[in-house]
Amino acid sequence: AGDAEAILAQVRKFRPTAVITAAHFPGEPVTSLLRHIRRILRTAIFIIIDNEVESAALPDLARAGVSAYLLWSRLSATDLRPTLE
Repeated sequence: AGDAEAILAQVRKFRPTAVITAAHFPGEPVTSLLRHIRRILRTAIFIIIDNEVESAALPDLARAGVSAYLLWSRLSATDLRPTLE
């Protein structure tokens, strides 16, 4: 958590292979932040975990490189594991 610049600094430092986030970042769609992260991590996996699916946001999230959108209410290791492989 934190502001966008702090998150980008952590991404540069740790270079994760997967980024797991909610669909919104302090009230804003997370797509802009994911696009910035994609410039740093060309091959990272992006996963959204949220309380509900916002179908109108799905095309933008897909263009930002999100490969999975999971719901907290149905989240299990069985669901998460394949998205990380």
